[in-house]
Amino acid sequence: MIDIVNHGNPSSSSSQTTLDILHLESVLQEATLRSIPGHNRTGNRPRGKGTWSPAIQEANRNAKEAFWQWKETGRPRNSEDAHYHMMISTKRALRRAQRQHVAEKRCDIYEEIMASHKTDAPAFYKLIRKQRKQPTATTETLTTQDGTFTSTEDILQAWMGHFDRLSTPSDRPHYDSKFQETVAMESLCIESLAQTTPATLEPVTVDQVEKSIRGLNNNKAPDARGLTAEHLKLGSRKIIQYTTSIINNIIYTREVPNILKEGILTPVPKKGKDQRVANNYRGITVTAVLSKIIENLLEPQLQKYINPKINRLQRGFTENTSPNNAALIVTECINEAMDTKTPLALATLDAEKAFDVVWHDGLFRKLYHAELPSDPWLLMRDLQLDAPTIVKWRANVSDPFMVQQGIRQGAKLSPNLYKCFNNGILEALDANKVGAHIGATFIGAPTVADDIALLATDPEDLCVALQVIGHFNSKDRANVNTTKSEVVIYNADPKRQAQKWKLGAGTISETTSTTHLGVLRHQKLKQNIEERIGTGRRALYSLMGAGLHGRNGINPATSYHMYVTFARPRIIYGLETTQLKNQDIKQLQVFEQKTLRQIQYLPDRCATTPVFALLGATPIDTQIEVNALTLFGSIIRNAHTAEAEIAKRQLAMKDEKSRSWFNFIRTILEKYGLPSGLDLQKDPPGQAEWKLSIQDAVNKHLKEKWTKDVEAKPSLRYLSIQDHPTPTPHPLWATVGSKPRHIKEATVKVRVLTGTYTLQANKHKFNQHQVDPTCLLCRTEGEDRKHFLTTCPALTHAREKHLQRLESCIEETAGADARAKIMQDTEMLTRTILDCQHQTVTNVIGSTKSLLTRIEKISRSLTYDLHTLRNKLLKELERKSQ
Repeated sequence: MIDIVNHGNPSSSSSQTTLDILHLESVLQEATLRSIPGHNRTGNRPRGKGTWSPAIQEANRNAKEAFWQWKETGRPRNSEDAHYHMMISTKRALRRAQRQHVAEKRCDIYEEIMASHKTDAPAFYKLIRKQRKQPTATTETLTTQDGTFTSTEDILQAWMGHFDRLSTPSDRPHYDSKFQETVAMESLCIESLAQTTPATLEPVTVDQVEKSIRGLNNNKAPDARGLTAEHLKLGSRKIIQYTTSIINNIIYTREVPNILKEGILTPVPKKGKDQRVANNYRGITVTAVLSKIIENLLEPQLQKYINPKINRLQRGFTENTSPNNAALIVTECINEAMDTKTPLALATLDAEKAFDVVWHDGLFRKLYHAELPSDPWLLMRDLQLDAPTIVKWRANVSDPFMVQQGIRQGAKLSPNLYKCFNNGILEALDANKVGAHIGATFIGAPTVADDIALLATDPEDLCVALQVIGHFNSKDRANVNTTKSEVVIYNADPKRQAQKWKLGAGTISETTSTTHLGVLRHQKLKQNIEERIGTGRRALYSLMGAGLHGRNGINPATSYHMYVTFARPRIIYGLETTQLKNQDIKQLQVFEQKTLRQIQYLPDRCATTPVFALLGATPIDTQIEVNALTLFGSIIRNAHTAEAEIAKRQLAMKDEKSRSWFNFIRTILEKYGLPSGLDLQKDPPGQAEWKLSIQDAVNKHLKEKWTKDVEAKPSLRYLSIQDHPTPTPHPLWATVGSKPRHIKEATVKVRVLTGTYTLQANKHKFNQHQVDPTCLLCRTEGEDRKHFLTTCPALTHAREKHLQRLESCIEETAGADARAKIMQDTEMLTRTILDCQHQTVTNVIGSTKSLLTRIEKISRSLTYDLHTLRNKLLKELERKSQ
């Protein structure tokens, strides 16, 4: 029994709080060891190089014995020698056993993935990540300003030096040293005032702490003391009460013990950057679990006093918004310039190590002037100052160093703290209206955290905006990397010469394109569709280990889910804020159609409609439109934002010839039969209601479109479209499950259903003068789908047992009359076998889900057995003819 002693009264000593924390940690760690007594505590358990099983064990024993006997006889190389032959055969048997075991494990993983697809989402994503997991950082060399390092120990020390240097204040020529001295003195006064101000922060309750603990994420890396959220979540009520007592002691003393400031920093490489260069990494810090709880409890205070003062052009880490809101502002400003044919300058600024070099005195001075109360101010400040941090690299850790500037990436409060620190720039630009406008709405600096874009219709405005940035950088001891910043000019005079734009002591060059928030901004409004498709294709390749590939893979319904979860979002990210050209949309459609054909084992000649309808898939162009409508809904629900003001103006003023994004929205609303933009803006629907309306409208549109296509194509005459074609897959795929045998059966049936299974009638269509449509097996009539499935005498043996099961199934549920109508009419029987949910079939047998599922499974086996027997008989005929 492990006892926890509760403290009834807050302690006046910070050292006592430290002792309480150490006591709590020791109790939790001891409880962990007791609950898992056999756990390998060292973490150095030896691992084998491959898989092993009893069959491999036996084969290995036989192979060793045969090798020893062959060795004893002088290692003969004569193929007729019995010992030599035994040695070779046992070695092959061992390799065969190893391959079989690997295949079995692969099939087991596939089955786990498919089984967890609908029932256990966390397990599904865990399995996928496990199959595509790669080391976070794989570099064998590291280059910092101290040199290039190759050994693990040297690289670890280099990391420590790199991040220690980042966290230590340094002077640059453009920093305002006099302002720094003034702020330092002011900070001392503010701290003294805060310390003498009476406490206003109420002690937290056990329920508040418990709620904060429940809100922590599971399966995260342990902190410097080896604790995770699960230690507290799985603890007793006494643990939570004791934790509450510790936190109240911290609130009472207004001091955070150093033990709670400890952090483990892990270098994480930036995408697409050279991993050998230290500057291409960001440091993500794992903080103490108890400090996360404190930050969760302090966050409402920070939001209450800070968020109302954050400029509305700051769209990063903001409730009910996303980076796409900022991207849309840029898009609409460009479109407005195109409509009015006026020049426009777009400058994208690259903040250099923005979070890592935040000036502490400047940050907390701003928090104080934002009227944050003294208690949370002191606690937040204490959490940031002199925080001991160690660097973790390949399971090794460095010596600790003290963080003297910057805010930790990965901590709960960091985003809001940075927004407050960076807010002065936006406020200054907004107050002086330096930059572009749409109507009376200022949109000169759409920002996401540290990612600032400057928009100006006048060169002087851009120069002034850059001067404002430079002024704040000198005051806030911040830096902009001018070599990575870019300016793009729209509607420029063709004779105009590109110029350099000054920012402090540096210059920013003009380019023809730049990337802002993941969206390409080109002078000619091009999009990098080929590059995006390449990104999606690489994501698909990374999923091949999880079974997303052609034959012998996983259920196509699961494959599609993996595609729309891991690949498609990377392809279409941010495209809803742009207006794609027809050729761009065509490229996306071709890529997706090819992908979906491959995961369903369908040939390229298969019609487009079944490619989507069978999977219940939303086409990629439709998904972009859905995303645009969803973004529009979030805009009109937040009437105080700049985007909402722009929407109100553009919807009222722009005609059909305008390039405005809101004109694009008007077209989509009309396409799907939804209310007009102006009507929606007057009475905005709720988020859930709007998403449901979009889904219903899209389903109705696709149902009509796909039904017309099915009726127009003879090859699709047996396919029916569901009333709600998305996102539920067709029963053909929905009933397959996770068994490899069932997937193989469905791959045959899907080709027969879509008219892409090659029969003599199909060959005759394309070679009418050379190919006879008559069935090669029975020579009685043309070999079409009806003949193949229901009447060919040569396939009767494979057909009979399944038809008997089908008859019994229909008669048990729908009656003898229904059975007779289905079984005595070959056309109806063909429809029932290929798509039992077709209306002509359900009118006879009903639409009971259990019945349709049973019929689907029977027909799947029937089609596969017919296919197998037909191929066997055709091979025999071919052999006889030779």
